[in-house]
Formats: sequence, structure tokens, C-alpha cells
Amino acid sequence: MSSKERFYADITAYHPGVTGSLIWVTVRFPDQTNLMFNVDCGIFQDRDNQDLNESLPMNPQKLAFTLVTHVHVDHVGRLPLLVKRQFGGNKIYATQDTCTLMRPALEDTYHVLKNGAKKKNKKVLYQEDDVERTLELREPCKYQEPIQVHEHIKVTFFKNAHLVGASIILVQISYPEFQDINLLFTGDYAKDNVFLDHETLPEWVLKLPLTVIQESTYGTTESSDKTECFNKNVADAAE
Repeated sequence: MSSKERFYADITAYHPGVTGSLIWVTVRFPDQTNLMFNVDCGIFQDRDNQDLNESLPMNPQKLAFTLVTHVHVDHVGRLPLLVKRQFGGNKIYATQDTCTLMRPALEDTYHVLKNGAKKKNKKVLYQEDDVERTLELREPCKYQEPIQVHEHIKVTFFKNAHLVGASIILVQISYPEFQDINLLFTGDYAKDNVFLDHETLPEWVLKLPLTVIQESTYGTTESSDKTECFNKNVADAAE
């Protein structure tokens, strides 16, 4: 193998905190071609980083596709900005429930941004047309059904108990005569949810040589810190 025949994925996260999630991946193939995709594209909600909402660290025109872990605004809120700036891909892949929930989530985000921009006498980040064009690019995916998104790239969504439709995303990148690159994007991971059935990752995934890209939203939270209070809260509210 010559020094030019390199096969790797360069992964960069562009959110300094727990909102504004945006991960950009550049795949370098042995034939010296590149492919770029992103995982999530969220709004910055904390005051210190809101100015970052207007900037995208990569050229959207060069993106081949987008993957979405879940529908919270800090993970999907800037998708219409991506589309407004001529997103190069023709599909935004997400689970079926995430695709369904994306419309109310993005429509609400637009109205919040519009009202905020009006108060500050600033231009709104994107328009309703950008939201609609974003929704047209949704590609609903089923859990645990691999999707060939590119000649050399296969994507599989797995359940994540964070909320309805949330996912862990496995990206498998292959090239003849080279070892596969397996990237596992956790999103905002939760192992259990009182409203949702919990599913562990299949054994075959755990046996793969994985590079895990993990969000740090709940990095300081122990599962033992949680207490069951839903039934009591409902009873208290009904009194």
C-alpha cells in the first residue's frame, strides 16, 4: 500500500457545550476521493453561544447526506439553515418517528427564532420556505434495518430511550481490501425511559471494532441519581 492509499474518517464536533450539536465527518477513500456528511445540526440555546447559530463550519454544498439522532431543537434546529445555504445532499436520514415529529419541531423553532429576531431588530436565521424544503428531504428509516446511503457507506439506526424516535446511529464505511471503519454516534443517550421499551444494542454491533462518538449532555449524571416519581407527581397534580 502506497502512502497515498489511505482510508480514514476525520471526525470533528463543532459545539463547545451541550446545545448546537453538529458533527462533521470527512471520509478519505484509498482512491483519493473524499466524502463528507454531518450528524445533526442543532440550535445553540445557551446565551453565550447564540451568535454561533449564524455560522456553519463547513460548506453545506459539499455534504453528501445528513443523519439525525433525534428531534430536539439543539440537534435539528439549524437543518433549515443548512438547506438555505444549498445543502449538497438530497436526503436527511432519521427514524420514522423523528421524521414525523420534525415538522412541528422545525415550525415551532422558526416562530421562536422569528419572534426573537424581531425583538432584537435582526434578520431571522431562515424562512418558512427553508423549513418546508428541509421537510421534503426527510428519509424515514426503520430501526435495525441497514440502509445503503452510498456505494461504500451503510447506516443502521438503533433505539435510544432518550425520547420517542431517538436513535443511536451506526455508520459502516467499507472499501475493498481495507478494514471497515465503524462509527457509532450515540446522540443524547439514555438507557431507559418510563414511557418507552428499552432495547440493548445487538451483540453483533458490540463485537465490531467501534469508534464511539458520544454526546456529553448527561456525562455527569449517574443512572442511580434518578428516582421514580411519575405516579406520585400525577397523583399530586390531581389533588
